[in-house]
Amino acid sequence: MQSRPIPLTLLPVMFALTACHSTGPSPTPPDVSWTVHDQFTGKNQNFPANPGTVHLAQIRDSLSLTFNAWSGAGLTGMTVHSNGFVNCAAYDSRNPPAGFNGGSSNSAVTAAMPPQNSLFKPAQNSVSLSYIPVNFLQIDCRQTAMTDTGPAEAFAGSGTITLTGAATDTSNHVSTGQMTIQVP
Repeated sequence: MQSRPIPLTLLPVMFALTACHSTGPSPTPPDVSWTVHDQFTGKNQNFPANPGTVHLAQIRDSLSLTFNAWSGAGLTGMTVHSNGFVNCAAYDSRNPPAGFNGGSSNSAVTAAMPPQNSLFKPAQNSVSLSYIPVNFLQIDCRQTAMTDTGPAEAFAGSGTITLTGAATDTSNHVSTGQMTIQVP
């Protein structure tokens, strides 16, 4: 059996495909960031890995919260988890759904969104994990609160939720990011 030479016109294409999917060692850890997408306005806000606290403009905001990672060496896995505390309240019938002027419960309640974990085989250069949508007012406190019309089911009215993300590359470098969402 005689081998056939590869035509010269195919060499650049094969090299480009190999370079785009490089999974070799990397001297630097992955780059990570956050994106907050307001589904009501359609606007994105981009944040660095550790932006601190992000304040919601309106308590009615429905958001997409996304952890982004990029690595030239390739990403092998990502995780995102959350925890926080919310103060519970029920809608006042005089101002629905604009505010929580009615009753409130007596204590803060722990809150968390389900963790997200992903492994990538083959390794990927750019990946995002999202919580879609997040509506703070729909976090059920599993409590009742007194309002002007009597007891009502309580939902989050204020508080904070902290998201923590981690991305691992093919060299086992891990980059983390943390962002806190605060209402109001």
